[in-house]
Amino acid sequence: MTTLAISLNDAAITAVTGSRLVYREPGFALLAGDELLTGRRAMAEARRHPRSVVNHYWRHLSVEPVQELKFRHLSAADLASRQLEELWRSERSAADSVVFAVPAWMERDSLGVLLGIAGELDLPVAALVDSAVACSRRACPGRSLLHIDLSLHTATVSRIAQDEGAVMDRVELVDAAGLAALRDTWVAVIAEAFVRQSRFDPLHTAQSEQLLYDRLDAWLETAGRSGEVRMQLEFGGHAHEATLPLL
Repeated sequence: MTTLAISLNDAAITAVTGSRLVYREPGFALLAGDELLTGRRAMAEARRHPRSVVNHYWRHLSVEPVQELKFRHLSAADLASRQLEELWRSERSAADSVVFAVPAWMERDSLGVLLGIAGELDLPVAALVDSAVACSRRACPGRSLLHIDLSLHTATVSRIAQDEGAVMDRVELVDAAGLAALRDTWVAVIAEAFVRQSRFDPLHTAQSEQLLYDRLDAWLETAGRSGEVRMQLEFGGHAHEATLPLL
């Protein structure tokens, strides 16, 4: 029996079976004409075509129309369904059951919508488990377990009790403190460095702004290993450089 485990953190919707990673895509949706795309392809256009991209449909999963004008003929459930459909398409014949790890910000009504989508797509759902509890791999008797998770729009701090197995004890949600807000803050700091050091403002055009966001993850990875980050953006036929020291 093969189980497909799907984590619904919209910063990276992730699916694994055994030790094999089969899907990892952000919760972004792009409407280009009559075509609806999700994941990295949508995220790659978020700054160039901001009115054609949305990324809050997992956080507010419902059957109500999306508020953005271009998407008002669709609901958050429609967008989530398309992303799950793309995920499930390649694993339909391989998985016997599906387990969802759901974040604490998914409310009861949203879970009902999720199960409705799963039914329409013929996903053999075996269980729903809290994401923080799912991360508790082993018991730590006598100690408090805290799980801190960042999704696109929410920071979640969970306290896990261990009396009779791992169970959720208490959870605190901080909206507007997720990864999207952090990325915007990092981008602002980096853009200021470029302006000061090379007189180039990467936020001046949508194209250069998208380029900055595309490079952000690689620069953050470098920041985790080094005391400074040396950055370069090629735009308009010129190479612009800036260095960001880390305290």
